[in-house]
Amino acid sequence: MEAHRERLLAQMSRLQLVCWPWAGPVALEERGPDMTQYHVIHNWLWLAPLNRSTRQRS
Repeated sequence: MEAHRERLLAQMSRLQLVCWPWAGPVALEERGPDMTQYHVIHNWLWLAPLNRSTRQRS
């Protein structure tokens, strides 16, 4: 019975979820020649893109 329990726990450990390691949302920066975009992610869920133009204003 103990061997069965050990095999079960070993297989179940592969299914564990990794908790969100940060206290709140994070933004991942993506840069292009004319724009910078931030992808906001929280609890492994993509929430929204935030765009910022990097062009010089005249």
